[in-house]
Amino acid sequence: MENNNKIKCVIYARVSSRDQEDKGYSLPAQVKLLEEYAIKLDLIVIKIFRISESASGKQIRKTFMEMLHFINKHKIPVILCEKIDRLTRNLKDAAMINDWISDNENRHVHFVKENFVVNKNTRAHENLVWDMKVAIARFYTNNLSEEIRKGQQEKIAQGWLPNRPPLGYKTVEINGLKIQIPDEKWHHQ
Repeated sequence: MENNNKIKCVIYARVSSRDQEDKGYSLPAQVKLLEEYAIKLDLIVIKIFRISESASGKQIRKTFMEMLHFINKHKIPVILCEKIDRLTRNLKDAAMINDWISDNENRHVHFVKENFVVNKNTRAHENLVWDMKVAIARFYTNNLSEEIRKGQQEKIAQGWLPNRPPLGYKTVEINGLKIQIPDEKWHHQ
């Protein structure tokens, strides 16, 4: 019965690459960190939203919107997240979080690893830090996309095929170049 007096929260955990999984930023590690933080602050975790590295941009957006809908519907005042770039890497989502916290002074977003909390009463300097970190996360995403495109274009220019072969083909390396050829397993007459 004591749970009725505890402040409710949700956890939002996200990894965006296999490299993050391999370096200890796995979803289970994030969730454990955030659950321990909730216990320390005497918060009760109502739901955990998880996004794996294999999630598409649409799936990330869908989960983010599901979380916002859930916290509004159930009047959850606290979001726990590992770091700012785990919650959002675009201005639109950051604006939605800003609107959410601005509607009620009891709403907070805790970025545990950064020891950073934003709410309606966040001071101007902290808001500047929040805005800069969102901008940096957005830059990271945009730059990564640009670098991937540049790398793929260079591979193509060198005669490499940058993508997986279509069904019925396989990639082989000939004279230092990867090419796709019919896979004899699929092309028997």
